[in-house]
Amino acid sequence: MDLGAHCTFDRVALYWIRRAAEGSIQISDDATTWATIRELPATSALTDDLKLGKPAQARYVRVLMRRPASPEGYILSELEVYGRGGPVPKAKPAPGARPDGSLPLAGGAWRLQRDSLVAASGEDISKPGFHDQEWMIATVPGTVLTSYLNDGAVPDPNYGANQLMISDSFFYADSGIATSS
Repeated sequence: MDLGAHCTFDRVALYWIRRAAEGSIQISDDATTWATIRELPATSALTDDLKLGKPAQARYVRVLMRRPASPEGYILSELEVYGRGGPVPKAKPAPGARPDGSLPLAGGAWRLQRDSLVAASGEDISKPGFHDQEWMIATVPGTVLTSYLNDGAVPDPNYGANQLMISDSFFYADSGIATSS
């Protein structure tokens, strides 16, 4: 599992359909060199909630299964990793005015917030110094959904069935955008 960035975590949950009798949880920063952080418990339960003795740090986590508990083999249904870290979105610096006086909109400190969560008027939002630090970083140019995707608030719709996990509200709700630059 690629966590997307170097993360700190202290718990791994495994959900089995057919468990492995022998194996381990391993971590890596490059998906090439692996280190074992915990052996799988010797149990017949179909759920393992493994709390690590000390937090681990890595970008990649895998379950190395060495021997099945039944002749039919092993099937891991789900792997969950709990901790802190991950990609942190950062606004690009504003490029500044061009020699012809035009101002490109790409880059800068653009922010995004759902309209229903904003009590301020459009006039107030447009004023320099408006407090928008708790708003999401917006991708400009881009769509609201692109901003949510780049900020890690929604799963990548191009992977598996993730597009089914994205609410239609991203396409029907109003959003407010402000810039603090």
